[in-house]
Amino acid sequence: MNRVCSVSDGDSIVVEDADKQRTKVRLSGIDAPERGGQQGYGQPFAQRSRQNLSKLVYRGTVRVEWRTYDGFGRMIGRVWLGDVHVNAAAVTICVSPCFFRASRPLLSPVTK
Repeated sequence: MNRVCSVSDGDSIVVEDADKQRTKVRLSGIDAPERGGQQGYGQPFAQRSRQNLSKLVYRGTVRVEWRTYDGFGRMIGRVWLGDVHVNAAAVTICVSPCFFRASRPLLSPVTK
């Protein structure tokens, strides 16, 4: 189990394990609006998307079912907050266009 110590944007979080190791996690299967980083050219609703995900998971205890790592060194996986599938909930609460990635089904059966 991991504690969410930060929410980067509408589809990325940072979790901390019992040994205080921090890991960046990208929610698999969705693509939320980008904040724009240093350039400051974020996509519409990026801040709202981040705020909504933060309300759901910030400081919560989550379980991460990881799949792989992306080119930015982030773990990619499914995140669970109790019985809540955070990836699916992020799409539901995201007031902006959050898109399912066609390459992998978000809501495929998962054994908890």
